[in-house]
Amino acid sequence: MISNKCFISHKQGQLLGAIILPPISDTFGRKFSMLLSIFIAGVAVTILGLVNNFALFILLFFTAGLFLSGYEAICLVYTTEISG
Repeated sequence: MISNKCFISHKQGQLLGAIILPPISDTFGRKFSMLLSIFIAGVAVTILGLVNNFALFILLFFTAGLFLSGYEAICLVYTTEISG
């Protein structure tokens, strides 16, 4: 049951990140958005290993999914722009 809640929160974060972060990268630049996404996701995952509260664990798992999904979408567009 607990793993289902974690999985769902991570997938909801991925969905939201794939929708929200690419337009932000169009506004502020792809490199900045990629670095910001990796930094925030890294901080969330680092804190995730130290948390002993389940609600905070779910929130951080959602945050990690949000920013890692945004990173994947931005990285795909960025590598396409550089290569061609």
